Amino acid sequence: MRSEAEKNDHSLQLVKKYLEAGCIEEARLWLGFGNIEYLLKLHEEKMKKGGFNMSNMRERFLEHGIPYDDIDVEMRELIDVLNFHLGFTTRFCCYGHDDWTSPYVIFDDSVRDEQIYSLASVICKDWRDSIHFNKWVRNRGGEVASSWTMKIGKLFKNDSPAKLQHLKRVVEVFKSV
Repeated sequence: MRSEAEKNDHSLQLVKKYLEAGCIEEARLWLGFGNIEYLLKLHEEKMKKGGFNMSNMRERFLEHGIPYDDIDVEMRELIDVLNFHLGFTTRFCCYGHDDWTSPYVIFDDSVRDEQIYSLASVICKDWRDSIHFNKWVRNRGGEVASSWTMKIGKLFKNDSPAKLQHLKRVVEVFKSV
């Protein structure tokens, strides 16, 4: 179990990564709104040292036709990892804004069954009931279409800090794949 100092250090490292990528909103979410002065100080220090590197998440999304500004702030890092680290094209996501709703992702129709099975075989070993993959089959303009969905199955009240922390842990697992 991590000590309080280790937890704080880990949080600061994550905030620094967000700032380096130019993701101010995500850094603010991780720190919590009560620490905005500290966030701004880190931002100013980074700008004095030459600004953000060009791995800016927003720019990367827009270059690939992903509507960064339309994506729930809480979901951006997961979408970044899925699309650019793991190579899964996503089409839609939602953090779940009502109590007891789960974050979910809808993958592009081009994502193949074998890709999902491969990912699930790694992810679901450790996350048994917390991540669910489902095939969504539907009628689209008279044609049968199918897409994979992924639901992060643990339920929280919407304003619970535990919901965001759980999603962040899931993101870290995906980064390790």
